[in-house]
Amino acid sequence: MNEQNSTKRTAEVSQIASLIRAKAQKHPEVIDIVVALVDRVSRSSQPEIEALGKQLEQHEGDYPAIMKLLGIQPSPQH
Repeated sequence: MNEQNSTKRTAEVSQIASLIRAKAQKHPEVIDIVVALVDRVSRSSQPEIEALGKQLEQHEGDYPAIMKLLGIQPSPQH
C-alpha cells in the first residue's frame, strides 16, 4: 500500500471509530457488535462476508436481532 492510500485508509478508520464511539454512547451494545463483526470477518471468506452483510442489512438498527445473528450474549449492562 502506498503512502497516499495508507493515509486515506487511516483517515477512513479514524472516521469509522468516531462514528462507533458516538453510537456507543447511546447504545453500548454497539461495541460488542463491532468486536463480533471484526472477529467473524477475519475468519470468513468473501462470499461469507457478503452473505453476512445482506443478513445484517435486514436488521439495520435492531441491535438485539443483530446480536442474536452474531451469536452474542448481551452483557449485563445492556
